[in-house]
Amino acid sequence: MASCVIAQPSESNRTTVSSNSPEIAQCSKWTFGLQAGATLNSPAAGSAYTNISYDPFVGISYGLSVRYTPFKWLAVRTGISRIAKNYFFSRNNIMGIEGASYGTMVRNTFFDVPLMADLSIGKKVRYHLFLGAYVGFWGKSTMEGEAIPVENVGEVSRFNEQYTFNSIRDNRFDAGLNYGLGISIPCSQRIGIDVDMLWYYGLTDLQKPYMTQLNPIYNTTFLLQVAATYKL
Repeated sequence: MASCVIAQPSESNRTTVSSNSPEIAQCSKWTFGLQAGATLNSPAAGSAYTNISYDPFVGISYGLSVRYTPFKWLAVRTGISRIAKNYFFSRNNIMGIEGASYGTMVRNTFFDVPLMADLSIGKKVRYHLFLGAYVGFWGKSTMEGEAIPVENVGEVSRFNEQYTFNSIRDNRFDAGLNYGLGISIPCSQRIGIDVDMLWYYGLTDLQKPYMTQLNPIYNTTFLLQVAATYKL
């Protein structure tokens, strides 16, 4: 079923339909958006090391979105987003000493491209269900925290530095599933606001299998974002 149909007027009452009329606007298939929001990343790690923990942390996201709507109830959505997938890393009982611990704030920047089916209902305000997958690239990482010298666990030094990627150890390819809910609020015939809640469920380990006893780390990221949209 087509997304909209404009009935042909008879010769007796034929009128000219302007390009800005509601009938034409409803037939638009392409919508573009500028989006920004907040993230909460929760890394899931293996149990190879019992004294290491990974805790969730917040970040920001922004990007571009494109929506193609072949039917009123179904669209295909894609784009590109810069997504922060941060977490807090801590190591306890260093060198077997109870209470000796340190923590590191890890800030990761990913560039992800989703491809989602967009199912929607509603008249003016529309409610969306998103289902799909994404691929991306791990672009940057910085680390801030404390370092404890092996020679003297009583000494603590602070550091804040950009992480240097290692091609043998680090897996910079990002991929997984994404899904979520959203709402579209029209402001005019062509301009609107989208509010989306999205989950990025990572299926790629942040590390390559470079050693025997390895703690796999997978990102699960919640994203709450607002977008300004324009319908062609």
